[in-house]
Amino acid sequence: MELLHRTETLFTFKEAKKFTLSLTYTRKKKKYLLALNILIIVLSLLLLLFGDPLLPISLILLTFLINIVPNPLIYFVAKREFESNKGFKNKKIIYEFYGNHLKIQHDMNNEVIINKRSYNDFFEIIETPTNFYLMWSKSTGTIIIKENCSQELIYFLQHKQRKLTKNEI
Repeated sequence: MELLHRTETLFTFKEAKKFTLSLTYTRKKKKYLLALNILIIVLSLLLLLFGDPLLPISLILLTFLINIVPNPLIYFVAKREFESNKGFKNKKIIYEFYGNHLKIQHDMNNEVIINKRSYNDFFEIIETPTNFYLMWSKSTGTIIIKENCSQELIYFLQHKQRKLTKNEI
């Protein structure tokens, strides 16, 4: 099978943190969080107008906590995940894209490890402004840094993402 595209990613803590953050705040979760925030604010305003002023203040504080507390937690989760991935930690990962599969190559203990994944194995492809996350499940995937990709590879991944969304992969 002919090689279509090739890219590399250096798996650093910075990338692991972005990965964890992206999984935490996917589009669906953002919508639920926004809806929850709006509900709490509306409830607070109603209680402020027609009830006890202490409860609305508590609800507004709750909204603050819902939005701020997860960020330090994300840091610790990302750090734990990064530290537990000793085989990938600060390693270069090479991705080769073929017609029907992806080949992932990295070094572990001075040995080259090669994994092949069919595009049918993808659970989801998440695109952010800086990266693609090729997901095998809700919480497991790999990082593709856009900056290291050709424009053709970016189009290729976006096309796979659209096909996956339509269940055509």
